[in-house]
Amino acid sequence: LQDQNALSLRRKNEVDAPLAKVRAKANKVLNNVALAVGKLGTNQNLPEAPARDDLPTIRAWFVEVRESLAGTREAASKRLETAGVKRQHANATLAKFAERFDVPVEDAEAIAEVAKQANDAAQADKLYAERAFDRFNAIVAAVQQLHAQRTKAEAKERALSALSAALKPGSFLKWLTLRRSRSLLSHASVMLKQMSGGRYAFADPEEADSPWHVLDNDTGQARSPASLSGGEQFIASLALALGMVEMMARSGGRLESLFLDEGFGSLDRNNLDAAVEALAMVAARGRMVGVISHVRAVAEQFDNVLAVTREEGGSRADWLSNQQRQDMATDALSGLLD
Repeated sequence: LQDQNALSLRRKNEVDAPLAKVRAKANKVLNNVALAVGKLGTNQNLPEAPARDDLPTIRAWFVEVRESLAGTREAASKRLETAGVKRQHANATLAKFAERFDVPVEDAEAIAEVAKQANDAAQADKLYAERAFDRFNAIVAAVQQLHAQRTKAEAKERALSALSAALKPGSFLKWLTLRRSRSLLSHASVMLKQMSGGRYAFADPEEADSPWHVLDNDTGQARSPASLSGGEQFIASLALALGMVEMMARSGGRLESLFLDEGFGSLDRNNLDAAVEALAMVAARGRMVGVISHVRAVAEQFDNVLAVTREEGGSRADWLSNQQRQDMATDALSGLLD
């Protein structure tokens, strides 16, 4: 019994007590490791210290701790590598700021202060710009409002000016004359374009008392009727006459007949054909067209020809038959229209 007690005491002093110290010391180290792991931000779970101090339990705990610390070491290595890359980037950024602000790269606080001042200045500039932008928007809104008011005022001014001009003596007659003139020239332009092969048209007058002009489509310029040749003046006058007929017809009036005296002798063959074609169009609408002419080529183009011949006892008028008209066309010496 005495030997057993001595052996138990020796076990306690030489085995159990050292194991307890080892477990306590290892647990302290493990707690420090747990704090470090917490700062790393990893989710590494470390094994808790065993409740017993027997050697198999302590040995199994050490194995578990060693495996857990291996994972912690790997995670720490990755974090260290990442931190190194970030530190390099940070150093490069500091170098750029140091060069920009002319501050020693070693003086990080100075760089931070200069950067803060620059940020504060930028914020102040931003605030100033925002206020300036708000003021500008207010000015724009005011200008837009003034523009709208000005547009309304100008519209009223134009209306009042037109009313004032219309109330002047003779203004209504001028307005009516201008309106009728423009209507007449619009119809006459169609005829003039047709008879001139598209070269001439009548220009739109600006005022009631403005002189009429002929628009030369070849040059794009307005010309005085006096600048036209005799034949061109004739077809322009004929276009006006035909335009008057068309305008009266559209206004509800009725012009039963139209007589033209001379003027055809100044036309070349193309203009003559165009003029006769225009007269034929008027006749086709039920109106009587009478043409007085000494030009044999004119008589050739009409079905009903009344030939007036001069004799000793006076003048004689005869309706020509188809054969007589054909003979007149082939016999230049017939003398029927001389």
